[in-house]
Amino acid sequence: MADVEALPESKLGTKEYWDSTYERELKTYAEIGDEGEVWFGEEAVERMVDYLDEERNEGDGIAEQPTVLDLGTGNGHLLFALAEMEPPLTEPSRMLGIDYSPSSIQLSKRIADKRGPACCDIGFEVYDFLDDANIQRLKAVHDGGWDLICDKGTLDAIALSKAKDSSEDPVKRYASSVARICKPGTLFVITSCNFTEQELRLIFEQGFQVHHVVPTPSFSFGGQKGSTTTTAAFRKT
Repeated sequence: MADVEALPESKLGTKEYWDSTYERELKTYAEIGDEGEVWFGEEAVERMVDYLDEERNEGDGIAEQPTVLDLGTGNGHLLFALAEMEPPLTEPSRMLGIDYSPSSIQLSKRIADKRGPACCDIGFEVYDFLDDANIQRLKAVHDGGWDLICDKGTLDAIALSKAKDSSEDPVKRYASSVARICKPGTLFVITSCNFTEQELRLIFEQGFQVHHVVPTPSFSFGGQKGSTTTTAAFRKT
């Protein structure tokens, strides 16, 4: 993987921050039923869902009844949106949301139960995606790898985290972890606010091909054109 400029460390890259966030959202959900923040907003979720619907309708873009893994699931919102598509993207029991925050998983499970039959069979489990043993467990869930892997903001948080040692780049470790749980043909769809299309291409250049870049709203400033988020799909080679 070519080098991408490292981001400065931030509290958004710490487990303590996310544990605190989801403990607070758990309490709020119990009190008033508010499901919590949708990372990057509803529009980002809709773009990912609409894109996957298009891929499904093309016939060979996504496997029939795919296994679906959501990395850093948060409050589970993306999986709920996929489960509530008409028709659903896949059986709820073939979906799994993972997060390293136990409070995130508790919140997702409670919301899934409340949403009813379309969502209550979605799996939610605690995993540390940068841990080797956890990667082996994830790969073993579906022998040979997952059909569809989604990320909405998790790479961004990992990029803001502190490396465990001076030789480890969290972004490179993340890309390697994704590759290890894929099989040839796996579709990996990511939405990022910290990395441009070109940077995502560099991060996932080893073992992946760019399959599609989803158009996002753009803005112009100082003669430069950009967007607040980038959504791209990669195919495992």
